[in-house]
Amino acid sequence: MRSGLGWVLVAVGAFAVMSACSSSKSEATADAGAEGGVATSAVTWHRDVRAIVEAKCANCHQAGSIAPFTLATFKEAFDRRDAIAAAVRGNLMPPWPPSAACNKYKEDRSLTQPERDAVLGWVAGGAPEGDAADYRAPTATVHELSRVDYDLKIPQAYTPVESPDEYRCFVVDWPATATKYVTGFGVKPGNPLIVHHVIAFVATPDLLATAEKLDADDAGPGYRCFGGPGIQKAPWIAAWAPGVRGSDMPEGTGIKIPQGSKVIVQIHYNLANATATPDQTAVEFKVDDAVQKEAVLLRFANPSWVQSRTMNIPAGAKDTTHAFAADVAPALTALSGGALTPGEPFTVYSASLHMHTRGTKATIGITRASGQTDCALGIDDWNFHWQGNYALQAPMVVNPGDKLSLECHFDNSGARQPMVAGHPIPVKDANWGETTEDEMCLGVLYATK
Repeated sequence: MRSGLGWVLVAVGAFAVMSACSSSKSEATADAGAEGGVATSAVTWHRDVRAIVEAKCANCHQAGSIAPFTLATFKEAFDRRDAIAAAVRGNLMPPWPPSAACNKYKEDRSLTQPERDAVLGWVAGGAPEGDAADYRAPTATVHELSRVDYDLKIPQAYTPVESPDEYRCFVVDWPATATKYVTGFGVKPGNPLIVHHVIAFVATPDLLATAEKLDADDAGPGYRCFGGPGIQKAPWIAAWAPGVRGSDMPEGTGIKIPQGSKVIVQIHYNLANATATPDQTAVEFKVDDAVQKEAVLLRFANPSWVQSRTMNIPAGAKDTTHAFAADVAPALTALSGGALTPGEPFTVYSASLHMHTRGTKATIGITRASGQTDCALGIDDWNFHWQGNYALQAPMVVNPGDKLSLECHFDNSGARQPMVAGHPIPVKDANWGETTEDEMCLGVLYATK
């Protein structure tokens, strides 16, 4: 299978905002059976826990979504109470990879300490239902597309043929007859049980013939494309994962779609918990004729890793580190397609990281001309299946003379080998490459002038 640069699992700026609910320790009375500071005898489903589950869990744990079971009712939560407690205790759910020590991010879906205490206290106290009249809806603000201008389905329904994972790209006609800017993005999965994530790329006029040949050379609808779209220079638009709602991009910004382009829609199908059945996913776009600031997704890695395969990861080594820092100004025009200007500052709104299965932790940041390093995104426990794009609470400005910095750690022991046909591959040296048996160390930044 192929891998590449098109892997980001969540739409740029398109996280569901899930803030803490109104339950608090102050509502509980002291009790000798308390766990984590919450009186277990006082914690009930309707008053203390239901809103937490709705805000932080239900986007995935709902009918037709990626989670293997639903948590829409008291009975469903009660029946899973021990599993819920174990996941919360072990910080396994809800998944939120970014390190709090690195930066602060919008739409943090991790549980606050009072929320953890409430859930664990509820289970420890016997998971009582309580009075439905005590329920208060979550106070979260949900980001959604302010409007949908284009609703584009992949041309034909497709049934995956590879298990457990298949990546398929579809070339989709773009309706605009003039240059437009994508200012919002969303996805309507045709078959939510098998659609793991969706990424949209621009097949600009100069790349269109290559995209259409890839499509024509594959006998089925679309073409096989593990990771990227098979065209390294194809600009990224945005991406989506289950549990994420469509949303607008940062106000006044957007991704340029030149006149005469088409869109490549990459879909990652996952059959780990479902059988292969037809899918015809649609992608939604909010578009505008102009924006205040043209945005780009900057891809950052050491060129020698890619071109000369210098990112060697020895067989059996449990912690190999590769790091790179560079002033991107000399390559900024090429990296941004001319949207950013060398010698001028640019602003970063969100950050992503990408490795394959051997990755263990990674960071991307800015090394200032003064020598100070500001962390943009750090992930201390890498999981290939929980990748994302994380919106910074405070955008970061990269000034002339600053360097972007990137560091990735890898474990090339038997425990971290990629699975092929359901079995781990033999341990061997790894390096940068396009297949699942290879590795990557890549940072991505959503930026404007």
